[in-house]
Amino acid sequence: MLRLLLLSFALFAAVCPSHAVRFSFDSPYGAHMVLQRGRPVPISGMASPYGEVSVAFGPQRKSTQADGAGHWQVSLDPLKADGAGRTLTAVCGADTLRLSDVVVGEVWLAGGQSNMTFRVSSLRAADCADLQRRATPLVRSYNVAQVVRSGKLLAEQDAPWAEFTPESIGKWSAVATFFATEISERYGVPVGIVHCSHGASTVESWIDSCYYAAHPEAVAAQCPRKPETDVMHRVTNPSRLCESMLSRVAGYPVRGVIWYQGESNAAWPDGYYTGFSALIDCWRGIWQDAQLPFVFAQISSYDRKDDRGNTTWAVLREAQRRVSLDLPRTAMAVTCDAGEFGDIHPKDKRTVAHRLALAARRTVYGERVVSEGPSPRRVKCRGGAAVITFRNAGRGLKTRKDVTEFELCGDDGIYRSAAARIHGRRIILRSDSVVRPRAVRYAWKNTATLSVYGSAGLPAGPFAAQCRGGERR
Repeated sequence: MLRLLLLSFALFAAVCPSHAVRFSFDSPYGAHMVLQRGRPVPISGMASPYGEVSVAFGPQRKSTQADGAGHWQVSLDPLKADGAGRTLTAVCGADTLRLSDVVVGEVWLAGGQSNMTFRVSSLRAADCADLQRRATPLVRSYNVAQVVRSGKLLAEQDAPWAEFTPESIGKWSAVATFFATEISERYGVPVGIVHCSHGASTVESWIDSCYYAAHPEAVAAQCPRKPETDVMHRVTNPSRLCESMLSRVAGYPVRGVIWYQGESNAAWPDGYYTGFSALIDCWRGIWQDAQLPFVFAQISSYDRKDDRGNTTWAVLREAQRRVSLDLPRTAMAVTCDAGEFGDIHPKDKRTVAHRLALAARRTVYGERVVSEGPSPRRVKCRGGAAVITFRNAGRGLKTRKDVTEFELCGDDGIYRSAAARIHGRRIILRSDSVVRPRAVRYAWKNTATLSVYGSAGLPAGPFAAQCRGGERR
C-alpha cells in the first residue's frame, strides 16, 4: 500500500509538482484588473513543467498544459463589457489561484516620459479636486515600476491594479486618469490604464533590440548610445526600457496606446520621425496587431535655448505631425496652447487628456466628432502672397489674439515675419521683405504660441509647408 501511495504521489508531482515552480499568473494579471472586451484574451502564468492548468471566468472554462519551462497560457473567448466584478480562477492540481473583482471593458497603455508620468497630486488644485469628485470603480490603473529616481537605481515592484478612489490616485498618471475617466463616462464601461512611462526617456529606449537588428535604418537615426556609468543612460539608451519595463506588460490585450514623449529627443530632432515610426511599428509587432491605435500628444511649449535659433522643439513637432499624417490608425493632439514657457512639465493635463480622448473617440471608436483643429490642406504662392487653405476649419477660422506667428521665406531661404489676413477657411500671408514666397511656417519656435482655431475651438498646430499648386496631405 505504501508503495502505491508513493507511486501516486510521484505521478501527481509529474503532472503539477507545485513545490518545483510556484504556480502563478504573469504580470499584469491580478485582482481588480480590466480585461479588454471584444477580442480573445490570453491569460498566462507559470506552473511546474507539463502541469495541467484550467482557467475559469464566468461561463468559460479553458485548459492547457504548461511547457517544459513551466509557461502556460489559455485564451478566453471575446468578452462583453461588464462592470460587475467576477472572480477568475486558475487550478493546477491541488493549487488554486483566485483573482477577485475582474471586470471587462477598455484597456489603454499609457506610455512616454515625464509628462505622462506627471502625477495627479501635482495637478492644479481645481483639476485635482475635479478628478476626485469623478471617482468611480469603473476606472482602474496598473503602474509599471520605474528604473531610476533621483540618480539612483530602483528595485521596486509594480503597483498592482487598483480602483479609482479619491485617495488612490495621487501617484497615478494625470493625463491617463483624465483620459480614462472621460472614456469611461462617455461609453459607460470600465476603463483600465496600464501605465508604463519613465521621466527623461527617449523614444529609442522603448524599442526592442530585435527590432533594431532587423531595421538598420532605425539604428542609423537613433540617439547616441552612452556609457551606463551614469545610471540615467539606462533610461535613454536604445532598448533599455523596453527590456526593463515594457517587457512586463508586453502583449497584455489593449485597445490602443496613448503616448506623450519627445522632449528628451529634442537635442537630435532630425531622427525623430524615423524613431517614432519605428516605435509604433515595433509595438504593433509586439502586440501582433498591425492596426494597434496610437493616439499621442505633440510636445508643448517650453523656453529651451538651442543653437538652431531655438527651434529644435519645432522640428520635433513637425516630425510628430508627419507621423500622424503618414501612419494609419494614429492621431495627434496639439498641446502648445496648454503649455507653460517656463515649465517643461505644464500642469494643464486636463486639456491634453481631453484632446487625446477626442482623438480616440474619432480614430478608434468611430464617432463623428471634431477631434482636431485646422491643418494646412493646400499652400499656393502667387502675386507676392501665400494663400493657405485649411481643412477641419468648420464654419471658418477664428483667432483669439493678433495673428503674429506666420513666417514666409523667399529664394534666399530666410524666414521673415508675415502679416496674416483670415478669409473663411483660408489665410493670406504677405511680407514686405519677401517678394516671391517659396515656403511658409507657423508657430515655428520652442515657445510656440497659437492664435488660429477652428470653429469647434481646437487649435491649428505648428507646421511648415512649401508653396505648391496641388493638395497638401
